[in-house]
Amino acid sequence: MLTTIRTTVVALSMMLPFATFADDAVNPNFKTECVSAWMKGAPQEGKVDYQNFGEQYCGCAAGKSIKSQDDLKLAAQTCMAQTVLRGTMDNVEEKPGLSKATADDILSACIDTWAVVNPQIAANPTAAAATKGFCVCAQSKLADLAKNNENITDDQWYLQIDAVSAGCAEAMMGAKPPADSTPASPAPVSPAPVDSTPASPAPVEAAPADTAPANQ
Repeated sequence: MLTTIRTTVVALSMMLPFATFADDAVNPNFKTECVSAWMKGAPQEGKVDYQNFGEQYCGCAAGKSIKSQDDLKLAAQTCMAQTVLRGTMDNVEEKPGLSKATADDILSACIDTWAVVNPQIAANPTAAAATKGFCVCAQSKLADLAKNNENITDDQWYLQIDAVSAGCAEAMMGAKPPADSTPASPAPVSPAPVDSTPASPAPVEAAPADTAPANQ
């Protein structure tokens, strides 16, 4: 099941052709070409939201160095997860508001944001399970972040959202082991204590009695 979920999320996050990504991302036309390719998959309804999402997604991808298929997969995974959660929290900020948001509100907003990417997700049980799993991973962390939003700067806010998105994407996709998954080093084995009790002396055998007859 986990392999299926990973495959589904990869497929959802790779909606742009490799040819678009293969160009140097510092090309000033990269984002424009990326958005143009993204819009080829636009649904009949919700095109404005779809385009807004694509512009943020492509803006993220434009900052990545993409030279190979593996680079493409990593950029697609990273930017898709990041754009979904940033969009989720923007929507939560509008309604019900960060100070009132619960983990369930964030879960619902996250699933709705995935639906912007692909309105048919709900009709695909495998895709729905994959995206919901990602959102479940993020919801409690983002709920804690929302409660603390007044104590951090805007830059810190987005950096922390991106950290959550990266962690959940890695956990779902298996790109990297979670930070806390490194096996603990075995506890050192203490040497056996040295027995300091002095050894008992070896028993001294008595000299044999002289049985020779005395001289007369």
